[in-house]
Order: sequence, then structure tokens, then C-alpha cells
Amino acid sequence: MGEPVSPGRLGSVPAINGTVSGTGSTTDAGTTAAMLAIALVLVALAARRAPVVELAAGLGIMVATLGFQVAEFTASGARLRFGYGLVIDCVAAAVLVALALPHVRLPKLDARLVPIAACLAYLVIVVVPWWDVLSRRAEVDLRFAPLSWLTIAGVLVAIRLLGLWARPTDDHRLGALPLALLALAALELIRFRDAGLAWGGGIVVGLCLALVALGFYGRRGWNFRVPEILRVDRL
Repeated sequence: MGEPVSPGRLGSVPAINGTVSGTGSTTDAGTTAAMLAIALVLVALAARRAPVVELAAGLGIMVATLGFQVAEFTASGARLRFGYGLVIDCVAAAVLVALALPHVRLPKLDARLVPIAACLAYLVIVVVPWWDVLSRRAEVDLRFAPLSWLTIAGVLVAIRLLGLWARPTDDHRLGALPLALLALAALELIRFRDAGLAWGGGIVVGLCLALVALGFYGRRGWNFRVPEILRVDRL
């Protein structure tokens, strides 16, 4: 029989003769995905201007994380039997994400690409290690914090911040949301202080500080642009 089921990984999943069954909806990733799906449907029904793309992006990341958790558990030695609930969850999430794609608008090639890149880097550093696709050395070096409600909150805040930067805006949240990211990162680093600070933790803190500075920089209305010689869109 395989390894015992960890409640934090796949939730309550009964094991009989080495076979594990369950939907995974009781995990942090599954619960978050369900809440995001409900929010996305409500936003669509309300037909109001709302962060549809950001909700869909969060939903996609959480469903992908749930899928990698299931795959990791299967590789640990236990035999996993997929329930219809998990299949329906994944298909429904894919449909919702596909419906949100027409709302995607690529940002113009200007200085806003800098904070957008910082948000993307934050998401990569935090999320990719959850998927267990890195080498052991890279996973150790990029270690920040495991999947938890704090890190999930950080991912959702980063996605929202990325969405704000992708649109021309003078929103006060450009300065406030990075402070929230920094606070969440600090709480996680305090929780796992005994493990020491890896490169991943240092990079996350640096990105949060950079986003704080860029947020208040933009809020002051300073006009900063990419030099014309670097405008590859003019080639």
C-alpha cells in the first residue's frame, strides 16, 4: 500500500486495497478553485466591468496546482482512481478560462512592462515549486513557502496587481497591493524562519519591494517611457 494520505494534500480520500479515490475539492487549491469559479460565474451573470481575466487566471492556476498534486500523489506509490467530480471540475474550469480569453488585451510596449514582468516573476517563484516539476537542486534554491492560504492569497493579489498594470490606470491599488504582497511574504518567512532564507524567499521580498516602489512611482504621475531606440514595436 502507498504512502498515507496527507490531509493537506488531497483532503479526505479513503484508501481501499491501495486505491485512493476522491475529488480533491477539500484541498486548499480545490476550495480556492471552487470559490473562483463561483465568482467568475456571478461576474458573468452581472455583466459588469469586473476582473474576469484575473479570476480566470487564478482559477487556471489553482486547477493546475490541484492536478499536479494528484499526479505527485500517484507517483508516490499509491494507485489513484479519478472520480467523476474531479473530471467535471477540470472540464468546467477549462471552459470558464476559455470564455475569459476574448477579454484578454495585451498591454502596450511601454514602461508598464517592468511591473508586469515583476508580477509574473513573483508568480513563477511562488507557484512553480508547488507543481514538483523542478530538479531537487532548483526546488531547494527557489524555496519560498509551501501551498497555504497565505501563499494562495499572495498569488491572487499578484494576479490582480498584474491585471491593473496591464491597463492604463491611476489606481491607488498600484501602491496598496504590493504592500499586501510584502506583508503576506513576511508572514510566510516568519512561519518558516527555522528553515532559513533561500534564494526564492529573497527574490520574492525583492520583487515585492520593487513593486511597492513602482506602484508609488506610477501614482505620483511621473511620465516614464521606454526610449524610442528600444521600441521594438517600431521595427
